[in-house]
Amino acid sequence: MKHVFAVGLVIFPLLFIGCQSKKFRVTGTTEGIKNNDTLFVSTDMIEGTPSDTLIVKDGGFIYEGETDSTRLCMIYCKNRPDINIPFFIEPGNINIHMKADVGKSRVSGTLINDEWQLLTDTVNMYGKQINNIVTQAFDNGSSSEQQDAAMVEIKKLEKQLNKSIIRTAERNIQNELGYFIINYYDDEVISNEERLMLIKKLPEVMRNRPRIKQMESVLLERSNMKLPDFSMQDLEGNSVSVLSEISKHKITIIDFWATWCAPCMQEMPKLKDTFTRLKDKGLGIIGISLDTNAKAWRNTITKLQLDWTHLSELNGWENSAVKMFNINAIPFTLVVDNNGKVLQAGLRGEELSEFVQQRLDE
Repeated sequence: MKHVFAVGLVIFPLLFIGCQSKKFRVTGTTEGIKNNDTLFVSTDMIEGTPSDTLIVKDGGFIYEGETDSTRLCMIYCKNRPDINIPFFIEPGNINIHMKADVGKSRVSGTLINDEWQLLTDTVNMYGKQINNIVTQAFDNGSSSEQQDAAMVEIKKLEKQLNKSIIRTAERNIQNELGYFIINYYDDEVISNEERLMLIKKLPEVMRNRPRIKQMESVLLERSNMKLPDFSMQDLEGNSVSVLSEISKHKITIIDFWATWCAPCMQEMPKLKDTFTRLKDKGLGIIGISLDTNAKAWRNTITKLQLDWTHLSELNGWENSAVKMFNINAIPFTLVVDNNGKVLQAGLRGEELSEFVQQRLDE
């Protein structure tokens, strides 16, 4: 049976190799768990397959041994898998307090675990603020203007959280938590440029790990990536060369969207505002729709007055450009220069607008 283990971060197994075997000791206290209940230790962050077993005695437990690596793992209750805590096994004395309230368990005692707890607290804090805004703005019959204002506030909070995560990585770039953050968070949190910057700051021994070397190679290739030319039909059924269209503008946003995609439609007012403000400075937009209904596609463009180039194959996720760029979620954007060089990928909202503004002002 699968269990979901959550304290604000969804995590995956990583093993960080050290130089020599050293002792660790985990001292734990428990709430909501009975004496003689079984606790499982696991490095399998998806299925929770146990690698060790502990028994609760007098409201607590001791887990000790030697490790020649820093390992991300978790302890959870056999009968209450919702009571769990992820932490890093590393040499030293580690203190754990397991609580019945989800997200309230805590770890401390070693450098990485202290920083890990701080990161978890930060993610939970911002998550709670965002959830409160969502509840107030979208569950209480708020007006569209109030919902738009809420989305702006959510984007600001997400941006603040992303910056905090990157600062945590920079602060821990010499240890395994920095390495974990570089590997875990996607490009909606850490941009390609920021990830390359972090990789360059890693100690040589970490930077030479196969996982990082492969990542750096892909990112460097992506940073020099140029769009291949491809064509697609516009609203009138004419075949349009994407590179030819891009060459008409200093900067072009390629926006992958669909009328049935609620987040895409929420992004449209901001995208339209960005286009209106910056089109005379050299901004172009190419909308590539994943719609299958031609009428819905055309009517939405007309209704919202989206006055830029629109292309589609009207075949949903089978769209050739979607497959070409391995896109698995929308909205998704590519920002390219007039030669088709990819400058940024995955930006949305205010971040997209700011990035394009900066490039046009150069």
